Amino acid sequence: MGSIENSMKNLLILPVTILALIYSVNVFPQYQAGKDFQKIPNPLPIKKDGKVEVIEVFWYGCPACYSFEPFVNKWKKDLDQDVKFTKVPIGWNQLHAKLYYTIEALKLGDTAHSAVFTAIHKEGNRLSSEKSILAFLSKIGVQEDEAFKQMNSFSVNIFSPSLLNSR
Repeated sequence: MGSIENSMKNLLILPVTILALIYSVNVFPQYQAGKDFQKIPNPLPIKKDGKVEVIEVFWYGCPACYSFEPFVNKWKKDLDQDVKFTKVPIGWNQLHAKLYYTIEALKLGDTAHSAVFTAIHKEGNRLSSEKSILAFLSKIGVQEDEAFKQMNSFSVNIFSPSLLNSR
């Protein structure tokens, strides 16, 4: 009886071992340029200050950007001193880009940026007009006249996509 149990046990161990070996080979695949990824033909120049610059290009209305935001915020907290993280709003929604730079000018931080994502994706507030943006900023504690002033300031408008595209 014991030899039958040992034979059955060995029959079970063999497939499990084979599956484990197959899995471990695929855990660290070797990526190949041209097949698994494309090299950027004209990469940004490496700065001489020794810092690695990570640039996140995003849009508040993007569902993937919304899903990614908590991970980015957590990751940013643990960056080394030699890493510089920069966010850049994509230019096809000028009002959202203007909102981003207004939040930056008001020094409201990540909490305000997260609140924008929440307003758009959870509350259905598309923030599609200056009036709705001013109401939103007021809701998170910014005086409407200060929000209007910053939103229409030179320092915010200099980053406006329409201005950048006209250069």
